[in-house]
Amino acid sequence: MVTHPLALQPGMSVGPWRILAQLGSGSFGIVFQVEHEGRLHALKFALRSPGSEDLDHTDARSMKELACLLQAAHPNVVRVWAHGRWPDARTGHHYVVMDFVEGTTLADWVKQARPSARRVARLFSRLARTLGELHARDVFHRDLKPSNILVRAVDEEPILVDFGSADHAEAPPLTESALPPGTPHYRTPEALRFHREHHARPDARYPFRATDDLYALGVTLYEVLAGVPAFSPSLPRELLVEHIEERLPPLPSSLNPRIPAPLEAIVLRLLQKRARDRFPHGEALHSAFEDALRAADPEWDVPLFSPEPTKEPASSTRRTPSDISSRALHVGPLAPPASAQARRPAPASHLSASPASSPPRSRRLASWHLLGAAVLLGLLAVLSPYEALQARATPPPAIASLQVKGVTEAQPPIPTSGMEGEALEEETVMNPMTPGTPKWKRSLPTCLAGLAAATSLHCASTPPPYATPMAEQPRRDQPCSPVALSSMKTALREYGEPAELPLVGTVQLDYLQDFVHGDSLEGGLRTGVITSITRDDRAFPSNTLLHGWVWVDGDEAEIQWHEASIPGRGDIPGSRISICARVGNLKRRKVLHSEESTPKKPVWVRTDHYVLVERW
Repeated sequence: MVTHPLALQPGMSVGPWRILAQLGSGSFGIVFQVEHEGRLHALKFALRSPGSEDLDHTDARSMKELACLLQAAHPNVVRVWAHGRWPDARTGHHYVVMDFVEGTTLADWVKQARPSARRVARLFSRLARTLGELHARDVFHRDLKPSNILVRAVDEEPILVDFGSADHAEAPPLTESALPPGTPHYRTPEALRFHREHHARPDARYPFRATDDLYALGVTLYEVLAGVPAFSPSLPRELLVEHIEERLPPLPSSLNPRIPAPLEAIVLRLLQKRARDRFPHGEALHSAFEDALRAADPEWDVPLFSPEPTKEPASSTRRTPSDISSRALHVGPLAPPASAQARRPAPASHLSASPASSPPRSRRLASWHLLGAAVLLGLLAVLSPYEALQARATPPPAIASLQVKGVTEAQPPIPTSGMEGEALEEETVMNPMTPGTPKWKRSLPTCLAGLAAATSLHCASTPPPYATPMAEQPRRDQPCSPVALSSMKTALREYGEPAELPLVGTVQLDYLQDFVHGDSLEGGLRTGVITSITRDDRAFPSNTLLHGWVWVDGDEAEIQWHEASIPGRGDIPGSRISICARVGNLKRRKVLHSEESTPKKPVWVRTDHYVLVERW
């Protein structure tokens, strides 16, 4: 009789889940593709770490990953359907059943799809917004890298997977070393500095922050654009740490001249050595991507890599970010128009440089050998303790934020590898949280699900404490942008709806609360990002996701939405568009209160009206 996950073979069953194939395995887990009632899923078992006999610790890791996935419920995060134990329902190995994502890892997507800069920027803009929403709930991935990001084949939506290293505010501490689990060459300079200065203290624990996840996202974006890692994982560990703490990687455009300058400026800011010089949170990064996309010219639509590799020119030179100030280009800060700045917090700092003259852009084409097999589906974390490292930190030079048109040169080859490889700062970088939010309001949602594997697990989530407001006050009597107006009317016409605005529809304010009983919004509202879902076809089609911002002032709340994810229907593909929408109707702008609401303890309705408008 089979009693261990490693002995499971195709054709065998775990409860009602029939195993089709093994997708991958590592030191801490094994993942199978399974089928139940005609639907495909991914089933992940937690395994003991090498040399460990502590089953309780293995269970604790698995339950923590499950809790993080539930707290991180989001369209761009792999969904949990069920969990249980096997072969014994009480004492067996713990497993989690998740979505089986039809797609590839980010690394393979770059190789196969040969995306343009526009497609890459759109994908990373989604990731930035997703991370912003997760961080607002105090959920941190802590192991972002190309193998942990899947690109769904049907719509090129990025899906975050493998939360085996993740953490959330209410999770019990499991880390027994100064640094949390992670991949070395995606760690921040401040994390490595903390380890160097505090590794001898058994009670020292690095306080992981939103800027750590965003830095790892920046390293990932560098790899996607340049085709090689920002910091080579093949370096000796001590040298790798020195490079991360002290050295800036080569300019991405020196390795791939097809990278637009505004996109390069975003990467360089993400990789700044000091946390306060980077984007403070995901919403600010998302806004930077969207501003760059709005100003993008046709060169953004050219594939970043050619299908056939070419030999590296012998005369090419490698530039560093310090060379940027001597280029004969118009240089200015990477900042959106004033109207856009009003929609999001100001960045921690503005980067600038003065124009000068220099030789034209040079290029160095990357030629790398395969470093290892890609991690299938990115669902497994192969973690190891991080040893004591010695290095010294020095302040980095300022990086220029470029706003120039891309230089037309021959396309570099698509890389064959580099995508699969990996003391606190003096300033305080706060997680973007509403100050004073009680800890109990950030608790994980209570989830009642049968431990039997046949039972799907659905969870009504408490709304998160959201991030710092985009602006101090909602927009009033301002025109909707021409882009948003055009996209709204085009979408409405495609679905046979009247394109004359205003239009009023019904919306569920928190899209996560499908399974909440009653008419009241559980957990209330807090100032910050919000994702809602439409519940009729009077304006946008039903089940359209609305992405926006909520402002709370005492017992009054107001919501404005600026993007919509419209589902596909028939021959009409799904789309994500800019919109102008607010809560209420033609006369009302505030969220309705429930009957039990009082001025001291406001309670809002779960479902309200929304209106598409031409003016805010």
